[in-house]
Amino acid sequence: MINPVKCQFVLEAIDFLGHRKTREGATPLPSKMEAIQKFPRPNTTKRLQEFLEMINFYHRFIPSAAWIMRPLFAQMASKAKDNEESAEAFMKAKEALTDSALLAHPRSDTWP
Repeated sequence: MINPVKCQFVLEAIDFLGHRKTREGATPLPSKMEAIQKFPRPNTTKRLQEFLEMINFYHRFIPSAAWIMRPLFAQMASKAKDNEESAEAFMKAKEALTDSALLAHPRSDTWP
């Protein structure tokens, strides 16, 4: 049974499961993007793991996400100390998410 108190109609956008859904498509929530942008450079394995978990949630918004974050995954796997390559990957991942595009909804008129 539908609960009318929980229903919302004629909305321009709705925030749902970490994404903002609109008629055009989906984007990451601005509050989550801000949290990722403010995340300090990880100085421990645990902090690196936290960052990777946060940014991996939005990997579909980042073109070539696995390639960009490859040095961070390597650092995580080897439990090595931070180096120049992983520091650059950290910044690139944050920039790529900031520059992320809108993910459009599938269009049934373009299906074969």
